[in-house]
Amino acid sequence: MNLRRAAFVLALLGSASFAAVLASSSRVPDGGPRVRSAPGPTASAPSARDDRAETVERYLRALAAFRAGDDSAETLLIASAKRLAGRYGRRDALDVARYYRTLGPEERVAGVALERRFDALRDEAVRLDENERAIGADREALLAQLEADLAAFLAEAFRAADITPAARCSSLLARLTVRRVERFAWTAREDEDDLLERAHVLATDACDRFERAGQRTPRLEPIWVLARVALLRGDGAEAGHRFEDLADLAVEVERPAWRERALLGSIGVARARGADFVVDEALRSLAAFRDPATCWALAREAAVQRLSHDEPERALEILDACPPSDEDAEIDLAVATEEWRALVIASELRAGHVEAAGAALVETSAPPGTTAGEVTELAEVALLLDLGEPRRALERLDGRDRDPRTSELGRVEALVLRGRALIELGRADAAITPLERAFAEGRRRDRERNLATARGSDDGALRDASAVGEWLGLSTVEALARAHVLRGDALRAGAVIEAAHAACSIEIAAGRLVALAERTTLGATTWIVGADGTTAVHVAPDGRAIGTSIPLGRREIGRAVGRLRDALTETRATGGADRSLGLRREIAEALLPEAVRRELEHAQVTPEGGPAPTYAILPHGVLERLPFESLVAGERERALGFDVAVAVARSLRDPDDVAEPLDGRSARWTAFGAPHAAGSVALEGARRELDSLDALHPRLTAHVGRAFERDRLARALEGTDPVHVATHVVRTPGGSLAAPLALLTGGGRLLTADDVAGLAPRLPLLVLVACGSADGPVLDGLGARGVAQAALDAGTRAAVVTLWPITDEHGRTASVALHAALLTGASPAEAVRRARATLKRTGAPPSEWASYRLLGLP
Repeated sequence: MNLRRAAFVLALLGSASFAAVLASSSRVPDGGPRVRSAPGPTASAPSARDDRAETVERYLRALAAFRAGDDSAETLLIASAKRLAGRYGRRDALDVARYYRTLGPEERVAGVALERRFDALRDEAVRLDENERAIGADREALLAQLEADLAAFLAEAFRAADITPAARCSSLLARLTVRRVERFAWTAREDEDDLLERAHVLATDACDRFERAGQRTPRLEPIWVLARVALLRGDGAEAGHRFEDLADLAVEVERPAWRERALLGSIGVARARGADFVVDEALRSLAAFRDPATCWALAREAAVQRLSHDEPERALEILDACPPSDEDAEIDLAVATEEWRALVIASELRAGHVEAAGAALVETSAPPGTTAGEVTELAEVALLLDLGEPRRALERLDGRDRDPRTSELGRVEALVLRGRALIELGRADAAITPLERAFAEGRRRDRERNLATARGSDDGALRDASAVGEWLGLSTVEALARAHVLRGDALRAGAVIEAAHAACSIEIAAGRLVALAERTTLGATTWIVGADGTTAVHVAPDGRAIGTSIPLGRREIGRAVGRLRDALTETRATGGADRSLGLRREIAEALLPEAVRRELEHAQVTPEGGPAPTYAILPHGVLERLPFESLVAGERERALGFDVAVAVARSLRDPDDVAEPLDGRSARWTAFGAPHAAGSVALEGARRELDSLDALHPRLTAHVGRAFERDRLARALEGTDPVHVATHVVRTPGGSLAAPLALLTGGGRLLTADDVAGLAPRLPLLVLVACGSADGPVLDGLGARGVAQAALDAGTRAAVVTLWPITDEHGRTASVALHAALLTGASPAEAVRRARATLKRTGAPPSEWASYRLLGLP
């Protein structure tokens, strides 16, 4: 799910309606916790909870009286505030009391009068939100008038001594402003940036004023708004931090409903950016104080998480056990029930239970024009396509993209479904028009400006991270590419795939794809894997392109990739016995272009020290984890990684945007390894590796053990010379949602993927001989987000990485062979090939040699 779409979906499903959020905001300045329900007092002595509730009530009564101008209430106010602070840890009660004591009686009374007027304006906002459909076409005009009234009120409130009415008005205006952007999340607006900046300024002003007034709870709403602004700007990292702040504050002021919203916001952002471990952690936190049996939001997100992992059976178990109920006060039961049915349908379809999905659709009863009704209607169309009835699907779609009741997202999904139906009817030419409209709208909406791959570019490519439904992002790309292949324009198909993974137009992508193929011997191949099918495009060195439709979806390919990785890595435990050969041949037959398989089968054995043919691979999504280098073709079982110098690129780059190619004969290297870190496993193999490189290499400076300092590594990454690192790669919960991995350096300090992105290394080559250095959370649109990819995004030309951990001894052998080849002038891709061949020649099992990869430009 791209962050732009995530903002839209969060606006619809993000834990509470706008009216619920408004209604949950305190009507009076906060000075203590909301009174919780508690067991009645016993005849003996009141419980601690009863005592607290009584103290809160005394405090609030005294505060109301004091604000109304009754100075005699000051003594009781201070006494109850001190009791709340001292006994129950609510120091903000004292802060609020202190603030109002700085105001004179007339100033306090004027503030109360202003707040009463503001409450009437907030009531109108709630009314317009709760009665959206009943008010109809007049609603936009009424909202515009409300915003004008609020702006006038704010101008007056700014002049008042009591700053809280202005703070509350700023908060509501910020929320209405961001709500306006969310309502038109899929419509291009020239003033959108201005609106988001206005919302940000207003929300920040509200936070500052509430802080000055000592009020904590009212800050919940403006922090929530700041998170939404960041999300709509495409800044997922900032949105994640804001949601974390919101959750922390909600815990502090004991507002579980706001904590729930914060956690659900974090889940949406993390899922949008492919950080499944963050989603799992947030779900666990939410489950700690909400029962999925009585919290539909928790049950829904848990089911969506299972679906995003392609585990529909697990999703169905959750949905069967935890349907929405009237015990959940946060939901509209009718809408939640239709969301539940829509998820059941999606899960049944993903599990291949077509009849069960059809039965679930029969039971749906959502009114047309509602969000839930739209979801189920589109799910019904998807079901008809799965049933092989594209004509009926088209009939159901008739007019959907022109129906004014259709949401922006629903219109895009309808366009994609129309394109799929036309393809199935053999009308690829006609399918291209709706699919290109959907593709263009998706690209125009994506604003992930702050993700590393879009650094410095406002072009904004469509990026989707395997969201449930697959109707917008990846399936749009896959369907459009397939339509171009069927029409006979394979190069356009390849350009569509690559434009969806890089910040460039389709035309620029086509030029880059041809230029990349021209620099190789065997050309370049790109794949897009959808939910139900895969499209591959191979571009030969002379620019000719051939496209292929592969009837394998992400689930089948993902399982095959997992099986192959398991089979290869098991060879270490089985003493080198290789049971993966048949699977390697089968996957090559399914995925590698025929031209490449033919060249590989008939290729001559590369003489010792001689260059091999070159080949560029552009895999995306689940294919990024596939060890292509191990695939074999033909009766002679020639392996791709031994007979071809392979470079794997996750997106097309403009050569001018990356460092110059490495000249290994004259390059000066900086190497780091075996950091001294208490509590971590010593890397003696890394120490021996760097000793060997130091002896081999005349222009290499090594920093080992205590000399492996984080700051030294950071300075090396900011330079222009190649860098070699041999250390642990560790997961860090404090890392960004997109890239939670880090390199371990001396003293136990970490250099995270975010740190690497901030250093912006532009190196000719980065060698990461670390445990699974190619790894990271996989986003189908952005690739595996890890340390190596952060460097490549910043302009590093290529990186030598490992797909999974390798043993110390074989790591040393491979590194020595790699640098020996580079010293002769071999390209990095050729050097990796020779290192791989050396490992096999010295008896290393496939678990070792199949792990190595050159990532980046050849």
